[in-house]
Amino acid sequence: CRQTVGAFLRPGRNLPAFSAAPEDLGDWLSEMFGGQDIDFEHAPAFSKEYRLRGEDEAAIRDFFSVGGTQYLGARPGWTVHAQGDWLLAYRARKRVSPQTLKDFLWDLQGLYGALFGI
Repeated sequence: CRQTVGAFLRPGRNLPAFSAAPEDLGDWLSEMFGGQDIDFEHAPAFSKEYRLRGEDEAAIRDFFSVGGTQYLGARPGWTVHAQGDWLLAYRARKRVSPQTLKDFLWDLQGLYGALFGI
């Protein structure tokens, strides 16, 4: 499977390790049996659309600003991973064509700005 991934290097940022991906039936069942899903009361759309996981829940909650949860909640389908200096973002199993690359880059820029408050 080919897909297009946006990768951001943030030297010295030490991002908390997390994974945010679209929720599916398997995630819902996992939650019923104790699987982790970090939800936000202030962002019901994000909490409904995404399963957010990671070891340091306090750091993850601190990283996900209101802007980040609102941006992703309004744009279902993104998968975002972070750890250390790196943040990766993509739409699973979707490859961007040359004709839509500009739109993909605009989406990445919006996501980056929402997550990092820029």
